[in-house]
Amino acid sequence: IMYDPQDTDTAHEWVEIYNRSGMNIDLTGWKLFDGDGTTKHTFTFFQGGSIIPAGGYAILVDSATTFLSDYAGDPSSGTWIVIDTTLELNSSTDTAFLYYSDSATAVSTVTYSSAWNNSVEGKSIDKLGFALAENDAASWQESSYAKGSPGGAPDAAAPGDVSNLSASN
Repeated sequence: IMYDPQDTDTAHEWVEIYNRSGMNIDLTGWKLFDGDGTTKHTFTFFQGGSIIPAGGYAILVDSATTFLSDYAGDPSSGTWIVIDTTLELNSSTDTAFLYYSDSATAVSTVTYSSAWNNSVEGKSIDKLGFALAENDAASWQESSYAKGSPGGAPDAAAPGDVSNLSASN
């Protein structure tokens, strides 16, 4: 989760999700509620399509163009699934919900806090393991990479885990 990018948050925030199921998951119709209080935001599939392969990642971004420019130096950036949506993450604490279509039930929810091992503006927080609790500070670590580590969180045991993607994604 990149909720406090260096300098400005506008257009630079992102949330990485992981498909830990044994099947491909199509995100067509899925929505993100980012705690703004009112809106489930739709997805625009910008790069890589709408399907997260089993064991694969997708990155939900506030601005796909800005995100890809920010990470243009990463040699794997052309292979990432990048999904444009609306993100207005608070820099101290917030909750993000992932919904299957217009369902009233969230598939995955995380409430993060800036106290979660993230002492430096411009670094993401990475989940340490799939089985760990989503809303526990001990489940997360600060990325060791400047600007975070999208596309597979190479410095963590596991990326931001969307535990229930196998439900019907």
